[in-house]
Amino acid sequence: MNQPKIQQLSSEQLAEVDSALLDLPTRGSLIYDSPDQAIHRFQVDQLDLIAKSYSLRTFRQKAAAFFKNSRADRSYRAGLRLRKAGINTPQPFLLRRHKSQHILVTEFCPHKALLEWLEGGEELPRSVPINILKLLHQLADLQCSHGDFHARNLLIDQEGIPHLIDLDGVQSNSSQSAIIRDRDRLLKSLKPLQNHYQDYLSVLGAPGSPLPELSKS
Repeated sequence: MNQPKIQQLSSEQLAEVDSALLDLPTRGSLIYDSPDQAIHRFQVDQLDLIAKSYSLRTFRQKAAAFFKNSRADRSYRAGLRLRKAGINTPQPFLLRRHKSQHILVTEFCPHKALLEWLEGGEELPRSVPINILKLLHQLADLQCSHGDFHARNLLIDQEGIPHLIDLDGVQSNSSQSAIIRDRDRLLKSLKPLQNHYQDYLSVLGAPGSPLPELSKS
């Protein structure tokens, strides 16, 4: 698999990003909105970026943010850790606090979600299931789990390589059962698509069973 590169923004780019964050409704396009989170896509100096704004509405959320344990903080740290380990995930660039929000800025990942590929009936490389199994083994070797390993949170590029998104549920642990739960969550999200479900089941193993070894897949 292609290894992700670690990037950094220049001081000029950081200044322009900060300026854009102050006026996201006009500088960016809204692609998701809920009471807890808004996602804008915007451009800075030919960089295609995403700003995830996490609302701090409750005392618990504000306290977690104070101790650097907000969803934005967790996503930022997880993104850096996964990329350092060679796992494809959008490059996290910076965190900002603005009023009652924590904002995480990452690169925009242009690939479609696995669920979107399959529901649209588009042909994917045959390597996708084994590449997902490799990703699960990478997470196991790193002793962490995703927490919401769903077909919407796996973006697949044209070469069949998965890119992991939505990292605020990533947990550090040494339990194989956490990785099994990740795998089982993915299979559950694919089960309505029976014509594809069996293909992934045959590679990833049955729900509740140990993760298959790569050498046997």
